Amino acid sequence: MKKAIILLIFALILTGCGKETETKKEDPEETVYEENTENPVEETDEPEEDEWTEISSKNYGEDGEKILMLLSIDNDGKYHFSINCIIDEEWKAACAFTIYYTHCLIINLQSEEIDTALFCQCGDTVLNNMGMSMQLDGENVTMIDEKEWCDENSTKIPEGEDESVFTTKIINYYNDFVSENDLLKKFSIKQSGESEDAVVYQDENVIIHYNGMSENGDNYDVNFTIENLSSKTLCVQFRETSINDFMVVPIGSIEIAPGKKAKDSMKIYGDEAEEYPMSSVESLETKFHIFNNDDISDYYETESIKIK
Repeated sequence: MKKAIILLIFALILTGCGKETETKKEDPEETVYEENTENPVEETDEPEEDEWTEISSKNYGEDGEKILMLLSIDNDGKYHFSINCIIDEEWKAACAFTIYYTHCLIINLQSEEIDTALFCQCGDTVLNNMGMSMQLDGENVTMIDEKEWCDENSTKIPEGEDESVFTTKIINYYNDFVSENDLLKKFSIKQSGESEDAVVYQDENVIIHYNGMSENGDNYDVNFTIENLSSKTLCVQFRETSINDFMVVPIGSIEIAPGKKAKDSMKIYGDEAEEYPMSSVESLETKFHIFNNDDISDYYETESIKIK
């Protein structure tokens, strides 16, 4: 496949995944008209093309890191959710692809109603979640392993860049789009109130599962399992926590070694446990404060996450 054709396909995806393209006009001087003396060919019924109707779409970012998210439905009632990125810097492309790949995988595992497609172009590299990622070199195309490419390039962070700023930004893009689409909310990261083992937050460093609540004397625990995907020892703490929209100050600091998992909890205790007992908890939100245990200046904080 020629490089120009691949880039054209990718460009069409980014400009709407279904908008009509202009018909190329022929030069009248170069057109040769021949009289058709043969018997007319009977027209056959051709199958109708599968048309997708756009439900919603939204563009994020700016030059150098443009992201388009699009939700459509086809003639058979199948939904299609695509995330399309054009990102110049390799480490940012690797970061975005890894995070969005996980979200697409979660939707695919939970729903047969939605097909997800993820495309990410970085220079002459085109990554996708269908196992057909490629490196373009003039007229040549080389198939590549997207995971290996991301692992190799995710560490190429220029000095002075804050990875957490970009990570938070692209996660917010995803959450913003999903928040406006009830179907995606239903099949995206599960609402923890629906499950005793639900993923409530995930990025390239951690996966955080909510495991329900348990009484602990006059107090109670909000239980989590946290998996450390990074090569650093991480600590996860809690900020700006609220129960039933009232602010509380829980106790909790969970340490996880590289590549390991830890089961621990956010502890609600004392007057707050008495004022907001476990049986009365209708909503619970918090921000996860995640930092390198060996360098507390290396940290980031998530947006507010609904736990219950």
